[in-house]
Amino acid sequence: GALARGLRGFVLGGRMASQRPPSTAKPAGPRVSVDGVRELLRVTPRASATTGLRINLVVPAVSAASTFGGIRTAIDAFEAIAGGSPRRRIISVRPVVPVDAAAFPDYRLVTAADDVDDPRQLVSLALPDGATLPIGPGDVFIATFWTTAAWVLEVRRWQAATFGRAPDWFAYLIQDFEPGFYP
Repeated sequence: GALARGLRGFVLGGRMASQRPPSTAKPAGPRVSVDGVRELLRVTPRASATTGLRINLVVPAVSAASTFGGIRTAIDAFEAIAGGSPRRRIISVRPVVPVDAAAFPDYRLVTAADDVDDPRQLVSLALPDGATLPIGPGDVFIATFWTTAAWVLEVRRWQAATFGRAPDWFAYLIQDFEPGFYP
């Protein structure tokens, strides 16, 4: 629907947005242990009372010092993709302080402990061990860096196990040759 039209031209899950995924997807290969990869996010999803479509952008940070270039482009693309969709959430890996949240006046700064249905939310994944984030069956994700993409894939597996399926699409906005940063 509207989300797919908004995503046209972006690569989603390895396909262009205008292509439907094959009806018989191959099962994922064996899971590799990532316990020793300290950069990966370790935030556990929990079922949210919010069940409708919500578009989520997962970025490394939204601080004034880091919101330029790639992150600014991702935020602009996210706003264009979300278009008329009223429910959206920007999820920052790093802490979000009120001064940084002021750059997003249309968004309400919430904590991961909050399971609210505000139409526009800004939340941080910089959480204590054992923290969780509310995720619903209609949460669609846009990842912006390899660590956020790995986390989104874990969330999608959780959505499928918890709700019987994950949304058809997710996006991964790749702006750099990331292996160059993490050989």
